[in-house]
Amino acid sequence: MVLIVGGEASGKAAYARSLGFADEDILYNLHEYIIAGNAPDLDELYKMRVITCNEVGCGIIPADKRERELRENIGRFCCKLAERAERVVRMTSGIPVTIKG
Repeated sequence: MVLIVGGEASGKAAYARSLGFADEDILYNLHEYIIAGNAPDLDELYKMRVITCNEVGCGIIPADKRERELRENIGRFCCKLAERAERVVRMTSGIPVTIKG
Protein backbone atom coordinates (compact mmCIF):
# COMPACT_ATOMS: atom_id res chain seq x y z
CA MET A 1 0.00 0.00 0.00
CA VAL A 2 1.10 3.54 -0.76
CA LEU A 3 0.06 6.27 1.70
CA ILE A 4 0.12 9.78 0.25
CA VAL A 5 -0.17 12.70 2.66
CA GLY A 6 0.05 16.43 2.16
CA GLY A 7 -1.79 19.70 2.46
CA GLU A 8 -5.08 20.50 0.79
CA ALA A 9 -4.64 20.80 -3.00
CA SER A 10 -1.00 19.69 -2.84
CA GLY A 11 -1.31 17.24 -5.75
CA LYS A 12 -2.12 14.03 -3.84
CA ALA A 13 -4.91 12.85 -6.14
CA ALA A 14 -3.00 13.58 -9.36
CA TYR A 15 0.04 11.76 -8.02
CA ALA A 16 -2.09 8.78 -6.91
CA ARG A 17 -3.57 8.51 -10.42
CA SER A 18 -0.09 8.78 -11.97
CA LEU A 19 0.93 5.54 -10.22
CA GLY A 20 -1.18 3.56 -12.69
CA PHE A 21 -3.76 2.08 -10.33
CA ALA A 22 -7.46 1.97 -11.15
CA ASP A 23 -9.71 4.39 -9.24
CA GLU A 24 -11.26 1.50 -7.30
CA ASP A 25 -7.79 0.73 -5.91
CA ILE A 26 -7.41 4.27 -4.55
CA LEU A 27 -9.10 5.67 -1.44
CA TYR A 28 -9.09 9.42 -1.83
CA ASN A 29 -9.37 11.81 1.13
CA LEU A 30 -9.33 9.47 4.12
CA HIS A 31 -9.61 12.52 6.38
CA GLU A 32 -13.13 13.23 5.04
CA TYR A 33 -14.36 9.77 6.07
CA ILE A 34 -12.98 10.23 9.56
CA ILE A 35 -14.45 13.73 9.93
CA ALA A 36 -17.86 12.40 8.79
CA GLY A 37 -17.68 9.65 11.44
CA ASN A 38 -17.34 6.91 8.80
CA ALA A 39 -13.76 5.85 9.41
CA PRO A 40 -13.06 2.66 7.47
CA ASP A 41 -11.88 -0.41 9.34
CA LEU A 42 -8.09 -0.52 9.48
CA ASP A 43 -7.99 -4.09 8.15
CA GLU A 44 -9.99 -2.95 5.11
CA LEU A 45 -7.72 0.04 4.63
CA TYR A 46 -4.66 -2.21 4.59
CA LYS A 47 -6.15 -3.92 1.51
CA MET A 48 -6.23 -0.68 -0.50
CA ARG A 49 -3.42 -0.09 -3.00
CA VAL A 50 -3.24 3.70 -2.49
CA ILE A 51 -4.66 6.00 0.21
CA THR A 52 -4.57 9.80 0.20
CA CYS A 53 -5.09 11.91 3.30
CA ASN A 54 -4.67 15.57 4.15
CA GLU A 55 -1.82 16.39 6.49
CA VAL A 56 -3.62 17.86 9.49
CA GLY A 57 -0.83 18.01 12.07
CA CYS A 58 0.88 21.12 10.80
CA GLY A 59 -0.48 24.52 11.65
CA ILE A 60 -2.40 26.22 14.40
CA ILE A 61 -3.93 23.98 17.06
CA PRO A 62 -7.71 24.41 16.98
CA ALA A 63 -9.35 25.95 20.04
CA ASP A 64 -12.39 23.69 19.59
CA LYS A 65 -12.03 20.38 21.45
CA ARG A 66 -13.87 18.38 18.77
CA GLU A 67 -11.57 19.76 16.07
CA ARG A 68 -8.51 18.78 18.13
CA GLU A 69 -9.91 15.27 18.62
CA LEU A 70 -10.61 14.88 14.89
CA ARG A 71 -7.09 16.00 14.10
CA GLU A 72 -5.71 13.53 16.62
CA ASN A 73 -7.79 10.68 15.17
CA ILE A 74 -6.70 11.44 11.61
CA GLY A 75 -3.07 11.59 12.71
CA ARG A 76 -3.29 8.28 14.58
CA PHE A 77 -4.94 6.59 11.58
CA CYS A 78 -2.12 7.81 9.35
CA CYS A 79 0.53 6.61 11.82
CA LYS A 80 -0.99 3.10 11.82
CA LEU A 81 -1.23 3.09 8.04
CA ALA A 82 2.33 4.35 7.66
CA GLU A 83 3.63 1.51 9.85
CA ARG A 84 2.27 -1.08 7.42
CA ALA A 85 2.63 0.87 4.18
CA GLU A 86 5.22 -0.21 1.65
CA ARG A 87 5.72 3.42 0.74
CA VAL A 88 4.76 6.76 2.30
CA VAL A 89 4.88 9.89 0.17
CA ARG A 90 4.46 13.49 1.29
CA MET A 91 3.27 15.91 -1.36
CA THR A 92 4.52 19.48 -1.25
CA SER A 93 3.56 21.90 -4.04
CA GLY A 94 2.92 18.98 -6.40
CA ILE A 95 6.29 17.40 -5.69
CA PRO A 96 6.27 13.87 -4.23
CA VAL A 97 8.83 13.29 -1.49
CA THR A 98 9.19 9.64 -0.47
CA ILE A 99 9.59 9.39 3.29
CA LYS A 100 9.37 5.59 3.45
CA GLY A 101 10.07 2.85 0.93
